[in-house]
Order: sequence, then structure tokens, then C-alpha cells
Amino acid sequence: MEIPRIKSEDELIKIFEQKSRITVKSPIAFVNDKLYYFVPIAKRIIKNNGERESRRKNKGGKKGKSKKVNSDMGGSKVITYLGVLGFAHGIAIYPSEFYTSDEVATENFYSKYFAHLDFDIGGVQFTFYKNQGVHLLRAVKEALFDGEQVCKSERDEIFTLVDILLYYVKYDKEITAYVIASWILGTYLFPMFNYYPYLYFRAEKGSGKGTNLTIISNTAWNPTDKFIASKEAPLFRLIEQAKPTLILDEYHRLLKNPFIGPAIESILESGSEKGGKVIRCREGDPNEIEHFDVYCPKVLASRRATEIEEKSIVIILTKTNDLKYAERRKELDYDPRFEKVKEGLLRIALSYWKEIFKAYKELKPTKNLTGREFNFWAPILAIAKVIFPEKYDEILAYAEENTRARLGERYEIEDIILTALYNHKDVLHGKTPPVTLAQLKEWTEYQLHHNTIISALTNLKLVQNAKGGKYYLRKDRLLELLEERGFNEDLEDLESESDEVDEGSDDIENGTEEALDVFEEYYS
Repeated sequence: MEIPRIKSEDELIKIFEQKSRITVKSPIAFVNDKLYYFVPIAKRIIKNNGERESRRKNKGGKKGKSKKVNSDMGGSKVITYLGVLGFAHGIAIYPSEFYTSDEVATENFYSKYFAHLDFDIGGVQFTFYKNQGVHLLRAVKEALFDGEQVCKSERDEIFTLVDILLYYVKYDKEITAYVIASWILGTYLFPMFNYYPYLYFRAEKGSGKGTNLTIISNTAWNPTDKFIASKEAPLFRLIEQAKPTLILDEYHRLLKNPFIGPAIESILESGSEKGGKVIRCREGDPNEIEHFDVYCPKVLASRRATEIEEKSIVIILTKTNDLKYAERRKELDYDPRFEKVKEGLLRIALSYWKEIFKAYKELKPTKNLTGREFNFWAPILAIAKVIFPEKYDEILAYAEENTRARLGERYEIEDIILTALYNHKDVLHGKTPPVTLAQLKEWTEYQLHHNTIISALTNLKLVQNAKGGKYYLRKDRLLELLEERGFNEDLEDLESESDEVDEGSDDIENGTEEALDVFEEYYS
């Protein structure tokens, strides 16, 4: 946090009266539930009055005799004009205090085009890749003179993207192309989401990993090329200044790189969640701590399964003997459709971000997609619901199947139980709410045997007591599990009843183990 400067003690109290404002330091941001894109347009030098007067006097002096300029008069100030797209279209100024300067924001300077933002821009050291800045500038020009037109899209380009994916890559299922296309569009929207999953291609050599990466590098938001960095800090700053789609080919090999391997590992550990940061000491000053925001879309390719798949949508590719895909690969680098698709995806994002954000907020876990897995899939599902409504159910089924295959049966059963309890939390009253096996079987749509339910409850350590066919759940443990696995919505009512006392709250010496004995005896 930067400490403000004051001229006297009288200004101290005024500091507390000032309303804090969010500061944005990247070319894409989601502030106060509003999406924005920024691109530098031009710079202008503003000279102070002292310097102007000095230049005027020097110009009027006798030839051959120049008057000395006082260096204490202060230097010039540079302002940067930024194009703004998203919730507001127009021009912004950095530093923001120049909005009120008579030398800048005057009627003669087309002030009607200025966008007045409810936050500050904290820097303009933005980094753009693959003509991303050019596409933003084109859109800004259109927005300044026809703001409604830039937010109109028939979504044609994303269907073209699906066609491109299916043309160059043989997927096991066609719906995979729609999932990847939704993820690519999401790179233009990712600041809206609390989590954004990595896209992980796992396959042997020659199965299409590189082809997928090439398509993504030509269509996603601000995509990086393959890179080599000799130090950590430049890589962290790149992510802050570009908020790019970070492309990591041969991921398992990058981890072995002594220069950037640890940095890549830190970035992937923190970079799938909004606000995720990497902490390092400032170079040359071990007492100064720097926090780098590393949240951005990331696509990885590897031949091996790795732990990072827990935060990823995993696409497993298989080799094909169909020679047409090898023939088509020669066209990939020269495909003329990429430029139009990239520009079109930006336009789709500008046109549909409000609807997608609304769908995102309204999404609920299903019995087969819960917790952290639901959080990672939610952005893709929200995009599909708006952009591919006719494919939504198929994409949801794909997400559930993908999750089930990765997590295995035991975790799935536990999440089915938790989902059932979450969806019926309105009947879970008291500090140790009672439920019956009949209720749980009904809530799980009769898909689980009572012994399976008992085993899951025991593994989750939810049981406090058992009496007469009812078993009493530990409300505090249930809340802990729900929050841990991503059931964060509407838990207030459940929490407010935690202090109530009921008959199930009597202590049992052997806790869960004794309760399990009671269940087994009752249902034997």
C-alpha cells in the first residue's frame, strides 16, 4: 500500500474521510460487477508553467545569449490516453488526476468522449501479444462513434471456432470442441469468475496437443508464445501487466527447468483462483515483500498425468490413423479464419458478458458436480448456457463424466451425500439435526444402498449420535465440509441455527464409531 503524502497535520483527518477506490493495473478487469478492457492510445507531455515561462523568455532573448533554466522549476508530466471498452466505452486518462485539469479535459478537447470511471488506473505498462492491442484499438475506434454497434454479435465466430477445432483435431466426442471453444471465449471474461480452470491436454506425441495449442494461441485473449525466462520476477510481472492466456507446452519439462520451474509451480498453485498471489522478496532488497497477482487463463500440454489436473479441465487425446488430419495440419499456420474469429470473440464478450455473469451467479451444483469441481466448471457451464444453449445439457453431462472419471467412486459418493444435505438444508434444524436413512435414500434419488450411505457419513465424520432409526449430524462439521467443497451459497440460515440445542446433542463416549455400531445393528 502506498502511503499518501501530506503538507500539514490538518490533512491527517481528511485521509480517513476519503473513500477508498479500487486500482486497476492490467488491460482487462472486472470492477464493481462491470467488465472493462483498456488499451493505450497516445501520450501527451504537459509542461508546467515555470518551464513554459522559461522557454518563452529564452526565445525572446538576444541571439547567442541563452538564459539558464532553473532546474527547480519542476519537470514535465506525461499523461496517457487509454481506450476503454466494456461497461463503458470511451477514453480514460492516466494519471487520473488529469481528469480535472484545465489543460486536458476541456470542452475543446472532445470531453464528451471521456469515460468517467469509479476506480483508478494504477499504471499503463500493459503487454499485448498476437495483435491483441490492435483488435482493442479497432473496437475502441468503433465504440467512440457507434457504441451500440460494437456490442452487437450474432455469435457466428464462435461456431467458426468449433468448426476449426473439429477440422484440425480428431476428438473422441464432438462435444469436446464445444467445451474447448467455451473455455477460449472464457479467456476474454475470466476476471468475472472466482475460479478459472486450466485447460490440460494430456496425450502421447502426435495426438494433437500442439495443434490445439496453436489454435488457442491464435484465438484466445492475449495469448503468449512459448517463452524462456531466466528469472522469476519478469514472469510474475508479465502476468500482472498482460493478464494473458499463458501457454505452457511440455509442462512436465518446464518444471525441471532450474530457472523457471519453481516459478511455474508457484504460478499454477495460486493462479486458478481470483486474487491468487505469489509472494517474493524484491530483488536487491530482501526486507521488501512483493505480491504478484498471477490469476489468468492457462493452457498446458503434457504426456503425463500430474497433480495440477485437480485444477484443470483435462482433455485426453488419442492418436488417429486418419491421414486427413495430418494433411490438414499444413494449413493451420495460414488459416485466414483466425483473425476474424479473434476479433469476433472480443465482440461476443462485449455483447454477452452481462448475460453470462447472470447465468454464472445463478448456477447451482448438481448431485454429480459439486464442490471445487463445480467451481472450476461453473464458468464453462455459464458460457455454454448463454452461447450454446442447445448444447448445455450435453456439456453438463461431459463435465460430470469428466469429474467422475478423475475423482473416483468414493469421493463421488461423499459428494452425493453432501449435495443431498445441501439441497435439503432448509429441514436441517438445530445443532445436531436428525435425518433418517429413508430420507437420505430419497434425497439421493434411491441410487445408494443404506450401507453405502452409512459408510460415507462415517468417512465424513458427520455422525454425532443415533437413536431409534434417526442419526444426528454434527452441524459444525457439515458447515465445514460444505464450505471446503465449494457449497458457499446460502449457508447463512444453516449457520444461524448452530446454537440451538436438541436431543441429539448428548455426548456419546465413542462418537462416530458407536453410532456406526447402532446403524449396523438396526439394519442388519
